[in-house]
Amino acid sequence: MKNKFKNQLFHLVNELGYSPNDFELKENINFPADSDFDSTIIVHKNSNYMFIIRENNQAFDEFDCQFTYYAPNQPLSDFYPHSDFTSFDYILDIFKEWTSTHLKKYIESSDDEPDLWENFKKRNESINFNKLEFEETSFFTEDENKQITLAINELKYLIKKNIVNTDEEQILVNNRLDYLIENTNRLNKFEWKSLLISTLISITISLTLDTEKGKLLFELLKKAFNIFPKFIQ
Repeated sequence: MKNKFKNQLFHLVNELGYSPNDFELKENINFPADSDFDSTIIVHKNSNYMFIIRENNQAFDEFDCQFTYYAPNQPLSDFYPHSDFTSFDYILDIFKEWTSTHLKKYIESSDDEPDLWENFKKRNESINFNKLEFEETSFFTEDENKQITLAINELKYLIKKNIVNTDEEQILVNNRLDYLIENTNRLNKFEWKSLLISTLISITISLTLDTEKGKLLFELLKKAFNIFPKFIQ
């Protein structure tokens, strides 16, 4: 492909709000492998979506093109136009259409939306709930209730000091932990452990804590409960 056509593509990429660094240009490619025509392929680096420009081997300024659809398995379109070659201006129009539909849809669908199932699994593993030894079905004594209240209030302070960034986050944490305190009289030890687990998970998700912060939360829990060591080994 002549430089003037490649340069038009370069300028168009910029005009469309992309960077030429987002793409890789591959020249003199036989695509498909049994093709009698040389192709120039523009590959979007982050997706491998392709826009293929095929050059008529009987003329320097006649082309057709095909591209990757936004669909499962990333199928390729038919060649456009269907029955003949065309001008490079037509190819540029198709390229605009491709970037504003198929490529744009891919980019928008591949943003940083979290996998909540995977995050739940990782946070569960990072906190390691198997270390929480609350297997008894007896109820807490009055003295144990007081110690739990002291431990949870200490945990609030440690979370405020080491994890939360805003007053709103601290209010959320306090509300979750106060609910634990309120239920020490109502629940037996095994049931309270389940509530503790769900509370910690709720805090990690609400604060969008990563794996390391999830581990830190568990370490703070152990530190706060050091006056109650038989429950957290």
